[in-house]
Amino acid sequence: MQLVIVDTAQIQPYIFGSNRLRENLGASWLVAQATQDWAWKHLPEPNNRGPKNNFTDAQIDAPNSALAAEAIYAGGGNFVALIREKDAAENFVRGLSRQVLTDAPGLHLLIDSHPFEWNDSLVLAVRDAFTRLAEQKRMRAQTAPLLGLGITASCQGTGLPAVEWVTPVDTDTGYPASAEICAKLRAVDKANEELENRFATLLKSKFEFPYDLDHLGRSEGEFSHIAIVHADGDSMSERFQACGNSHLKPEDNRKYIDAVRQLSEQVKTNSHSALYNLVDKLIQRIDANQTSITHNPDGHLVAKIEMRENDKSKRRWLPFRPIVFGGDDVTFVCDGRLGLALAAEYLEDFNAANQNLGATACAGVTITKTHYPFARGYALAEDLCQSAKTHRAALADKSACMDWHFALSGLAGDIGEIRRREYRTRAGWLHLRPVNLPEVAENELPPLQSWQATEKFARVFQSKDWMTRRNKAKALRDALRQGETSVKRFRTLYLCKDDQVELLPDGFAAHSQKTEIRKTGWVKLSNDDAHAVYFDALELADWYVPLEK
Repeated sequence: MQLVIVDTAQIQPYIFGSNRLRENLGASWLVAQATQDWAWKHLPEPNNRGPKNNFTDAQIDAPNSALAAEAIYAGGGNFVALIREKDAAENFVRGLSRQVLTDAPGLHLLIDSHPFEWNDSLVLAVRDAFTRLAEQKRMRAQTAPLLGLGITASCQGTGLPAVEWVTPVDTDTGYPASAEICAKLRAVDKANEELENRFATLLKSKFEFPYDLDHLGRSEGEFSHIAIVHADGDSMSERFQACGNSHLKPEDNRKYIDAVRQLSEQVKTNSHSALYNLVDKLIQRIDANQTSITHNPDGHLVAKIEMRENDKSKRRWLPFRPIVFGGDDVTFVCDGRLGLALAAEYLEDFNAANQNLGATACAGVTITKTHYPFARGYALAEDLCQSAKTHRAALADKSACMDWHFALSGLAGDIGEIRRREYRTRAGWLHLRPVNLPEVAENELPPLQSWQATEKFARVFQSKDWMTRRNKAKALRDALRQGETSVKRFRTLYLCKDDQVELLPDGFAAHSQKTEIRKTGWVKLSNDDAHAVYFDALELADWYVPLEK
């Protein structure tokens, strides 16, 4: 018997290496196909794809058993299966590799096929296989593709020789494309069909997911920014590791298969449920005329997100599009003003859906110009997600965490370098990020370094008193940059009423330095670094649209 494991390499540049949303969508669908449907298709017949009709000990020992293969699980970019005959395993590897080469050029697969005896530990065999695959990834020779012979045109997306001139639907201009890009574009319609079917009951023939970043709610001449959101489950690898640790003995092989398959399916189902709830809440947020999403606190307009109509289908484009989903990691793009609200809502929905597993997720959000290099924006979102995970590891309650950055003037370096350059002053750090999302009762105020507190302050600075006096908000931001003395001077100039100098806004739970914070705008955290309390919220005031009916 052969244990066969399929893994993928260099997925991020393959999916997010283009600024064209269509190509990103097609690439994501092809990656999912390679480790799911195509892998299923190439398993020898008859085979098992679910919890019923598994290999039994008797079938394992019987050379003439009718069952030729069993898939253990498919998820997280991996496909793990047991195949009875070595020749059949080789045919599986050959067939899947050939299909990926022809239907998804540029996608790199790594496959490990090794003999396995049922009286050995399946858990240890799987771990050994993944160790070998990790070694393959490290040892892979980096090949330089042939960039063309004679007279060739270069692909705008990959730089490789173009094989076709493509003109995507709903666009006016075409461009030369390599085989890799052509394959991604061919997959777009299938990817969109699957997505629309999944959310059909919510879309109701009124809305549809956009194919183009320009259809995410941008306002011509006013607003043209998107949010790239990357969320990832916390400690998921440890959960699968623990699943194996409790079934190390050979006699537990069947229990291990059942347990790891159940865990994989449960995570996938819960993630889909969280994403479904997120789209549902977004649609509920649309105005009664179903053409826009507006934010009107105190009766004054802060933001209006236009939902343009598709001239062909006569449906409105939602300002939101999932790109990668199906497991514990999710990546989506949306209008820049919705990014933080959608990210926070997804984390809460993910936590609720995975309450039985005790699982949480963290997220990173990059807000950038619509046509800024997408790969850089996504890389920063990943970096921010890791920053949130690092912050979570230091928390006692291990709640979900989130970090974000407004990349409006380009990106140079990692998030640490960016913040030292843009958010470090003589007074200290201008930000309180990352923040967590603790459970806070309705009658309670949130802790200082939390999303709930930041969001409360953002709403304060979106009130008419602040939004109609732009110089007041700008003066507070400038004062925070200068330090505590400048903030006190700001209060004297702008918050003086009836000969009394008012304190800065309140909105967080009791804190040992609470009164002093409202006087100076600064706080010292446990690491003894000074942080500006209100700067994050002042940045959000122009960008934040809450997700509420």
